[in-house]
This record gives sequence, C-alpha cells and structure tokens, in this order.
Amino acid sequence: MKTTVIAFFAGCLGAWFFQILNSHFWVENFAHAANETIIKASRFELIGSDGKIRAQLGFAKEGPPGFWIMDEKGVPRVTIGLYPDGTSHIGLQDQSGKMIQLLRSFGPAESPLHIFKNNDQDRMILGLNSSKRDPFFITYNKSLKKKIHLDLDDGP
Repeated sequence: MKTTVIAFFAGCLGAWFFQILNSHFWVENFAHAANETIIKASRFELIGSDGKIRAQLGFAKEGPPGFWIMDEKGVPRVTIGLYPDGTSHIGLQDQSGKMIQLLRSFGPAESPLHIFKNNDQDRMILGLNSSKRDPFFITYNKSLKKKIHLDLDDGP
C-alpha cells in the first residue's frame, strides 16, 4: 500500500510541477496544445495489482468532492474532502472504517477543530472557537459527560 500511495502522490506532484512549467516557462503554442489533453470525469479510481480500489477521487453521496484512500480490504482509512456547506475536512478511520480522528473547519469563520472519536462519539475536541479564535479543549468521559479544560470563550 505504501508504494501505491507514494506513487499516487508522486504523480500528483509531477502534475503540479508540469502545471507550473506550463504556465510560466513554455511557449504559448506548446502550452495551448497541452491544455487540449484535459481528461474530465466525475470519478477516478486507483486500482491495485489485486484489482481492488485503493484510492478514489470523486463526489460523496452528499454531493461535495472528496478523496478516499482504502486499505487492502477496501475499507476507507483516509478521507479528504468538503462538507455540503463547503468547509473542509481530513479524516482518519480505523480498520472497520469508523472515524477516529477528524481535522476540520467549523462555522462561518471556518475555525479549526481537531476531534478524536471512539465508537462514533466525540471524546476530545481541541480547536479555536468561532467568535474570537481563542483556544479551547474539551473532553467527554465514557458516559459522554462534557468536561471543559480550557475555554477562553464559548467553544465551537
């Protein structure tokens, strides 16, 4: 899996480098010809040597675009995407596909949050509140009782 992921990101880096060269250094005729080879699709899949989908770039069921990296069993383990309101997120899932860490923006000010989960329940949240961008730190015990450790304003 490591080789597949490295190869994918190396390809992305190469495409980005090509775009820089295309827009800054090459003559207009060559750049124009390169732009005519655009590939358009609603979904791209990276298939491993075993024939299984290992990564996917496409649209989520809710509508926004996303990128998913799957393990050898086909379970999504890393997600990068947008929520329907346009805010961004990066998620890490466990072996069963449940979210265990979520880095996302929140609210109209798109304040950063880092959420740690257990069994689909928020257990720890670290972030900047949406009003004054002051830091806060909140934990939830096993019965999901909230404990505020640091809150200089009102939390998320």
